[in-house]
Amino acid sequence: MLKILQKRLVVSLDEEEASKVQQSLQARYESLLHRVRLEYLQRLGLDAEAYALTLPRTNSALNLGEVFMPEPGVILYLKALHEEGILEAGAICREATGDFAGFFEDVRNAVTEAHGPVEDWVALEAEGALVVEDARPASTSVPPNQLEAARILLDDQSRILLERIQDAGSIFFNKIETEDRQDTEQRIRTFEKLELVAKDFAVLCRRTGQQILRVADRATIDESSQKAFKCFICGNPISQEVVEEILTCTEACGELLRDQRWLLVLVQGILGNIGVPTETLQVYQAPEGPVQVFLSFNGQRYLFVLATGRLNLDQAYLIGAHLAAYELDHALVISTEKVSTLMRHHLVQASPETCFHFIDALEDLDERLRQTLLQQQREFLNEILGPLSQLTPVRVADLVLRRMAPEEEPLETVPEPVPGKRRKGRCKKSDGPSEKAQDEAPGKASEKAPQDEAPGKSPEKAQDEAPGKASEKAQDEAPGKVPEKPQEDASEPATAS
Repeated sequence: MLKILQKRLVVSLDEEEASKVQQSLQARYESLLHRVRLEYLQRLGLDAEAYALTLPRTNSALNLGEVFMPEPGVILYLKALHEEGILEAGAICREATGDFAGFFEDVRNAVTEAHGPVEDWVALEAEGALVVEDARPASTSVPPNQLEAARILLDDQSRILLERIQDAGSIFFNKIETEDRQDTEQRIRTFEKLELVAKDFAVLCRRTGQQILRVADRATIDESSQKAFKCFICGNPISQEVVEEILTCTEACGELLRDQRWLLVLVQGILGNIGVPTETLQVYQAPEGPVQVFLSFNGQRYLFVLATGRLNLDQAYLIGAHLAAYELDHALVISTEKVSTLMRHHLVQASPETCFHFIDALEDLDERLRQTLLQQQREFLNEILGPLSQLTPVRVADLVLRRMAPEEEPLETVPEPVPGKRRKGRCKKSDGPSEKAQDEAPGKASEKAPQDEAPGKSPEKAQDEAPGKASEKAQDEAPGKVPEKPQEDASEPATAS
């Protein structure tokens, strides 16, 4: 994951001041946009006078903006929103270390030289700004063996088996009900390797079934047999009695199973592996409710809801209250059971300002979390750097015209047309009024209309009849058909074809 730093100065720069600040920083840092503009001029063989054609138009929301690339894996940016009176600077890098104090100081010095004294930087969305009431900080780190143990609990059968052993306190291996004894043995061996289960050996009286000895390893039983130890109930040698394996969950296993902490350990470990700083995680859990983890990262606020059962309305109400109270941007609901459509709809409708992500396919939880956070980071970067796109378009057409067809002085002045005189040229008659009707006002009836016509009624012989009305003398015409050869004189009747 990337690290994003953002800071702002409250200052309004005019065009001259903005230009001075930009030139000062371009002299110190490797500029991306400036070099691109110069490359256009160089390839077209133009001098520096044409550089103004590569700058944003005057109606741009930014009067200052630049992108610097001081070293691989690091991008610095600068943008001034003159209408808001804000200058924003930031750093985007792949490494989690580094505060880039030198860059922010150079920007502030350049602004001071061009504009005058300004206040100090204001950090945007500081990582520690989110403080959740009644929440506790998460553990600083997750050991690799603990993360591997939490991954084992992702499997429903393994988790159910461990919960059964934990609830029983201890259990004989041959008393475990299973359809596949070999598979269960393999799981137990994995639990032992991860120190989730401890195995003891018990010697049972063959006659009564009563336990007469319990040791940590089978070698101790063999030693007892060699020393001729006998059962105190039946008197038989120890070697002739029944030996059974006893399984007990370790303290570490109990911690993971308590309040479903294994899911919290798993998510915290995954976040740490993909580069999210987990030292700022805050954990909240209500009685009988899902674990809620709060994170402020790269200017955005996240809530991780970790559920091992079906969510109910009371739990959803508490989640929505947290989303509203702390103005959280994203909610990732991670559940071992699929969240119902009704509950999804309720959560989304109750918190419309929050972007929800539902993850219930936990087999690929690592990749799902990585892709989800990476996509949100892309959208956030686009929000930050989007305004700079106003600075990148280059007026290529103007540059090419300057190179291929530079402006020249006109040879002569074109005379102005005489008012009232129609210009000659091809023109469809339907595109404009007839020659005899040029001086008439639009909508004025023809002076040659018969006087006995009713007021407002168009003359039967005039060509300006309403569209679609056929002439009375054109009885053979199809309704709405326009005569093929209209007469230019509106005073003569049209001839039917």
